[in-house]
Amino acid sequence: MGTYLAGQSLGALASTYSVLMVARLVTGVASSAFFGVSLAVCADLVPEPQRGQASSIVLGGLMVGTVAGLADRWTISVQVGGLTVLIVFMVTFALGAQNAARSRSWRSARSVSPASR
Repeated sequence: MGTYLAGQSLGALASTYSVLMVARLVTGVASSAFFGVSLAVCADLVPEPQRGQASSIVLGGLMVGTVAGLADRWTISVQVGGLTVLIVFMVTFALGAQNAARSRSWRSARSVSPASR
């Protein structure tokens, strides 16, 4: 998540096209890692017979989010400017990462193993 946030931050603050391309490359690599991690977490959270259905829901959500996010981001950037959209996204992502870290520590405190579900 930190790499993704760093790539978005660099992209928002890029002053040249080459810096923006490097930022997009970093963001793309981090984003591709997210796909695998999200499927692994999904498989860990649901019982084995439901893993296929749960994985399809996760992948469907990622695809819809990608398409809808691009359209929304473009529409908003036309209204308020592209830099504003990137900065708002960075702040939102940072808050989400902080919330996820807090949630992870809560789950580990419960110490429920997947086998006991």
